[in-house]
Amino acid sequence: MQIIKLINQVVAFSLEIGMFIAIGYWGFYQGKTSLTKYSFAIVLTLIAITLWGIFAAPNSEYRLEFSTRIIFELSMFFLASFLIYRIGNLKLAICFGILAIISETIAYIYKQ
Repeated sequence: MQIIKLINQVVAFSLEIGMFIAIGYWGFYQGKTSLTKYSFAIVLTLIAITLWGIFAAPNSEYRLEFSTRIIFELSMFFLASFLIYRIGNLKLAICFGILAIISETIAYIYKQ
């Protein structure tokens, strides 16, 4: 059981990093000039990191209650999955979404 928890923690962290990358990548493609491309990418990524840090980070003073946090995390992961789809990568979007569901289900079962 401990190995499942450890593997899920690694997967969850990888999903978090992937989510930030997906949001930034999508933001980059929304700009028309180099300045707006990088601005969107950086600002949107920083907003996502800030929200995650406030509501989902383990040591946050404002961390959400367990069940609410699972919903928040799934919402953020599904946003990233949708943005990956909007960029044009359906298979990656589906894989990301399924992996997020599996990881969050394991986190819910083991109260991670």
